[in-house]
Amino acid sequence: MVMTISEIQLYELLASKIGRTEAQGLVEFVEARTDKKIDEKTNMLATKHDIFEIKQEMQAMRTDFAHVKVDLVKWMIGTGIALASVMVALMVGMIKYLQVAN
Repeated sequence: MVMTISEIQLYELLASKIGRTEAQGLVEFVEARTDKKIDEKTNMLATKHDIFEIKQEMQAMRTDFAHVKVDLVKWMIGTGIALASVMVALMVGMIKYLQVAN
């Protein structure tokens, strides 16, 4: 159960128990401490601008990944063609060698 109390109510409650000066000091301390905690929490939250920037960065990364994928496919096809060419050349060379040897 969350219980809320205003600064004035806290001051009046404490003033009757510990005196006005001490109550005022304690209320100010609690207020400053609460404000500090709230500021710490709100500084960790992302703003709409932060989220927008992250979305833009993610879109740029997706584009970069698409380009990398295309480049990788090109290299794989090129390497496959080169490998097939080397294999054909080796086979032709072996056939010629075997024909000359006989």
